[in-house]
Amino acid sequence: MLISDESHHINRVTKGLGKTEKKEIDEDINSWEYSVNRIFRANKDNAMLEFTATADLEDPNVKSKYLDKIVYDYTLAKFRESGYTKDFQNMQGDYSAWPRTLAALILSEYRRHLFGDAGQNIKPVVLLKSKTIKESQSFYDEFFNRLNNLSRDEILRFENTDNVYLRESLDYFKFKDPTLNGLISDLKLGFSQDKSIIINNKSDSEEKEKQIHVNSLEAKDNPFRIIFTVDMLNEGWDVLNLFDIVRLYETRDGKNGKPGKTTISEAQLIGRGARYYPFQIEESQPRNKRKYDFDITNENRILETLLYHSMQDSRYIGELRNALKQTGLLAEAPIEIEYRLKDTFKQSDFYKTAYVFSNRRVEKSRNSVSEIDKKIQTGFYIYKVSTGSSTLYGLFDDNTQKPVGFTHTTQLKLKDIPLNITEGALANFEVMKFNVLKSYFPQLKSKREFLTSGNYLGNITIQFESSYEDLRAKDIYEGVMKVLQNVSVHIQKIETEYEGTKEFFIDRIHNVLRDKKAYYSNPQGDGEGISQALIVSDSRADLAYESWYAYEDNFGTSEEKAFVKYFQGLVPELRKEYDEVYLVRNERIPELAIYEFDTGERFEPDFLLFLQKRGTDGYLQEQIYIEPKGSHLLEKDKWKEDFLLKIEEQGIPVKKYVDDNEYRIFGLPFFNKDLRMEEFAQVFSMKLNNK
Repeated sequence: MLISDESHHINRVTKGLGKTEKKEIDEDINSWEYSVNRIFRANKDNAMLEFTATADLEDPNVKSKYLDKIVYDYTLAKFRESGYTKDFQNMQGDYSAWPRTLAALILSEYRRHLFGDAGQNIKPVVLLKSKTIKESQSFYDEFFNRLNNLSRDEILRFENTDNVYLRESLDYFKFKDPTLNGLISDLKLGFSQDKSIIINNKSDSEEKEKQIHVNSLEAKDNPFRIIFTVDMLNEGWDVLNLFDIVRLYETRDGKNGKPGKTTISEAQLIGRGARYYPFQIEESQPRNKRKYDFDITNENRILETLLYHSMQDSRYIGELRNALKQTGLLAEAPIEIEYRLKDTFKQSDFYKTAYVFSNRRVEKSRNSVSEIDKKIQTGFYIYKVSTGSSTLYGLFDDNTQKPVGFTHTTQLKLKDIPLNITEGALANFEVMKFNVLKSYFPQLKSKREFLTSGNYLGNITIQFESSYEDLRAKDIYEGVMKVLQNVSVHIQKIETEYEGTKEFFIDRIHNVLRDKKAYYSNPQGDGEGISQALIVSDSRADLAYESWYAYEDNFGTSEEKAFVKYFQGLVPELRKEYDEVYLVRNERIPELAIYEFDTGERFEPDFLLFLQKRGTDGYLQEQIYIEPKGSHLLEKDKWKEDFLLKIEEQGIPVKKYVDDNEYRIFGLPFFNKDLRMEEFAQVFSMKLNNK
């Protein structure tokens, strides 16, 4: 079996096959591709797995070679769209190398502080890229001279910048310390010479100590925060905490709008920095992917954004963008959407005074756990007792003598084995000390119960196979040790379980619903990121003047748009019954997430419908969860539908203050315009009529 990483390197000959000039034979046979193929074809049963992020399938010869061999094609573009890379922003400036670098240092320090504020011990790294070795060495010397003489006035030159990140970072530091002395001190200390690496040429890159440092930048004991380089880190370098790349030169080598070799290498370097640094600020957040695509004005958005600092040159930026699109790191047509609540909604009494309810995820209590898993309780183990004997046989002798076998078999349950043996074996395992066992099994009374009760290990059976008729205590002890080794592994794998509270807690609607910006990659058709007022389908609706829809527009999926259009027809009837009718699309708002009662699984229903009916003493408010669902997801997401239908029966609205108002919370079956319309309409009607 051959495993080929960076396998685009074994296509050198393949790429040249289309050329008219004939390659020299010795060039072919000395190539890496030829060598690998020679090994691979040496045996018909050989197999090879190739891995590459740059397959170059645009080349017709490469495409022909791999057409019947591609097992899985997961492009960088798909990887980025799924949220597993940093976001990428180009920060342009019409200033020279030092101010460009200083801006990167300030933003890096800003990230470090934000990470610290969120309880994350993460060190952001800055990379300074020069055109030549001479320029890199020169700026290396200039950098520390400038840094050591850094003044407050230099930093305040960025004060009136249009760049939102720089503006927010300076506001942050000035709020903490108007003199900025703390920031200056942090910059001098954090980016001092002993925390820098210069790696410009092959001898630098082959220096063992430097290689260890640049390949372990995420390590807690790695002090380095700034790297000076030319082009020694474009391939094979994996770093997660690189957040700023500064291009120190201002030349370009593109022609006719096409990126040149240098620009392509820069795009590859950006690809290295685009790897995501996993972190989690809120318990409900995913750790390994972007968290703020649907809240890009959040101050923590910069913690998952790679900034590429360069000159302000439209031609160069165009070439760079083309190169990034070729690698898949940049979307073809990314857009930002601003979700704005209608002014009329913000001014309503409902927005100012009404409540929204949601439950919480909590750690599931193990207080009621009174036994270990059934598969452990009924375990069956075979232990072959070692005899310690050996025999010498002549391999060519016709020797009919049989080796010593296991002629005696004895079965014992753990509860029948003397306690001095089982407790002695138990003492070898840290995870099975009584206080630890008690944390996993709160109902457990003693170690004796753990070893002898049928609810725990008592009924585990050990079959001893021995050449002796009578078992020795040592043999039994070794057999018990084998069992307990497996049990300890099982206990250590018991994970914390969660559940959703039955109680739904309140917050003011005006504290939860707000304007926000979201990022969409390549929106098209009737799908996400496209205005419902602009689509060309039966679901088209201009929501700007519909007072029942809280936001100015809807940019959801085609199924969500179909629901909004359907709901538009229901509003006249609902208004006959209710004084207030508001439909709110849940734009990934953390406070609107709910958690499945049994598993604690997070769920963000697409819509919340609020209905309010005034009475003589207070009012009735109904909060209804609605989830439009595409046909291909009806079965996969069935647990969400089951959860929605349990809310009315099991959910308990918890009021903050005693009042005369009545609150009701429930969910509806999935809305699906092709397969589930009748069921949805029937249940909706039934719920509203309290039948």
